[in-house]
Amino acid sequence: MTKSRGSRVARWLGALIGAGLLAACAGNPIRNLPLTTSAVAAYDFGAWIDAHDHLDENLVALSFSGGGVRATALAASVGQQLHALGLDRNIAIVSSTSGGSVAAGFLAAKGAERLDELKTQFLPHDNQGDLTPAMIGDLLSGANRSQRFASYLDERLFADGPRTYAELMRRWDKAPFVVLNASDMSSGQTFEFTQESFNTLCSDLGSFRMSEAVAASAAFPFLMSPVTLRNHWDVPACRDGPSPFS
Repeated sequence: MTKSRGSRVARWLGALIGAGLLAACAGNPIRNLPLTTSAVAAYDFGAWIDAHDHLDENLVALSFSGGGVRATALAASVGQQLHALGLDRNIAIVSSTSGGSVAAGFLAAKGAERLDELKTQFLPHDNQGDLTPAMIGDLLSGANRSQRFASYLDERLFADGPRTYAELMRRWDKAPFVVLNASDMSSGQTFEFTQESFNTLCSDLGSFRMSEAVAASAAFPFLMSPVTLRNHWDVPACRDGPSPFS
């Protein structure tokens, strides 16, 4: 009888793990809109350069690696130190992935002078503990855990905006050009959240939420749902009309 009970428990655990793995692989789409000729100016480095007529000759380029909250804390500390030295205004471009993208997204949206808020409103909290109960339910149901994380970031970090890339572009005089990097699971290649990458999907990055890009960059396999973007080349404006990015 003990053996039979143990066998039932093992089967139940196996089914639970299998369901979790399938849910982790599913990933509901995150909404990305088609690109049209009425879209705002493209989010790319050339447009950023054009918006800065008088660039300092001593420009700073930053690269933030992954590594969970420790990577976020390190990236935030680097930005704070540059601000203390008066060099944050020289930051031209930031490339990041995973935990570093949390700090990079905040730096672009709020500026280096507000990175202390990241350290007081995000890093000290048990963010994993806050999200775990809901994510366990999402894991079993197949719901999108990356979307839940994005909403959590909106609440914690981007509540007072800017939230979308179009809104970020309106403060480019105070923000560096930030490239949040994720992995394309179909090809294994890097996917950059820039308009150039979104052009391959005939999609508008301007209307895309920064929190969703951060979530995609930080989407650790099996813990987070893959972020699925829609290819809009079936939309008539993309398929039949003039090229929206010519």
